[in-house]
Amino acid sequence: MSFEPEKVTDIDDRVAFIVNSSGTTGLPKAVMVTHANLRLNISHAEDSDLYPYHSKNVLLHVMFFHHIHGFNTCACALHQGIKMVITDTNCSPETYLGCIEKYKVNKLFVVPIMVDQLATNPLVDQHDVSSIEEIYSPGSTLPQPIHDKVVKKFKIKSVRQIYRATEIGAAVCISPLGSFIPGSCGKVTPGNSLKIVDINTGELLRYN
Repeated sequence: MSFEPEKVTDIDDRVAFIVNSSGTTGLPKAVMVTHANLRLNISHAEDSDLYPYHSKNVLLHVMFFHHIHGFNTCACALHQGIKMVITDTNCSPETYLGCIEKYKVNKLFVVPIMVDQLATNPLVDQHDVSSIEEIYSPGSTLPQPIHDKVVKKFKIKSVRQIYRATEIGAAVCISPLGSFIPGSCGKVTPGNSLKIVDINTGELLRYN
């Protein structure tokens, strides 16, 4: 008995999955994400300029699966055949660091508060974390002092910031490898377009 995936033709309207928004501007809500959104996300995973995945990658997954960051990270890793180590979202720093050391994790997707812990927690110095090659940080702005501490401690080029929107279902912007501009979430990803408007009038503005 072989499995055959269902053929989906109306990808722009057909719901692929439902995730919860973070509630940044109000209460969290369930968001329907279409197959077109999912396809865009997978195409980003296949773009080596955005995510230079390779067969020896080991990714430590600690984010909520019902949030877009956690779901997308998992979906892209599975699509690319990357090994994933999955922990409880409330795991202790000792457990988290122990997983990095034990499984030779080389990619991390962590929100800024966890980047801060990696930069300041003394337990980090008690574990071998030399396998880390890249750190991605979605969810919020990453302050430069924390960024610089982590880059120095882990000897990496930069912490790559990602801006995602639950309703889009994929990364909207991502900072290029080796680039960090305070307050910036990087460049617009393929398949997306952005415009800058006045929040009061809605009029189109120029970049500054």
